[in-house]
Amino acid sequence: MLIPLRHENMQGRRWPVISIALIAINIVAFLATHGQIEAQATKQSETRVRILMLAAMHRELNMNPETQQFVTNFRDKNPAVWNKVASQTRQPEDAWEARMRMSESTLALQQEMDSLQQRFADLEHDSILAHYAFVPAHPQPIAYLTANFLHGGWLHIIGNMWFLWLAGTILEDTWGRIIYPLFYMLSGAMAMEFHAWSNPGSLAATLGASGAVAALMGAFLVRFPKQRSK
Repeated sequence: MLIPLRHENMQGRRWPVISIALIAINIVAFLATHGQIEAQATKQSETRVRILMLAAMHRELNMNPETQQFVTNFRDKNPAVWNKVASQTRQPEDAWEARMRMSESTLALQQEMDSLQQRFADLEHDSILAHYAFVPAHPQPIAYLTANFLHGGWLHIIGNMWFLWLAGTILEDTWGRIIYPLFYMLSGAMAMEFHAWSNPGSLAATLGASGAVAALMGAFLVRFPKQRSK
């Protein structure tokens, strides 16, 4: 695999201050949120798995509308997994599931479901991804902007920022400091909307500048089709 380092015989006429600012904002946002996002994601994942297990094993339990929608979406999109989770013949995944299987008290099981639902709601309320990442099932208007400045890991942000630098600095010099950032922001928002069209109802959080950066790379190839990188 070849990783381009720079463009051959091409230099900007002025400092790419907008590109530098975009990269700086992305890096600051990543450093400020990455650890918290990982911790929240771990807790959310555990809570969601337990809700699904309990709902599949005990379909008589009551759920609030938000939890019911989450369970229904998962069941409809993953019927094979749902049936496997609901099977009483498979081995329990952990001590919690074994305890839920052995319980014969509907009241105790409902109390456990209520506790999980409350935890689910609390985690969603405090979640950075729920508020600022792009979730196709219920997109927040601000997420069309903020999701482009959140990243899931070091490789994710390094790759995006490197290609932003390679394509963005030249386009900033060519287009100017008004058209270039407008194109970047609109491209990121359109990438999120296209993802929503392709994955309607998805509850998976989408984040990263990949859509905006891909648009910059495409624009660069159109504007400089014969330019070589090395």
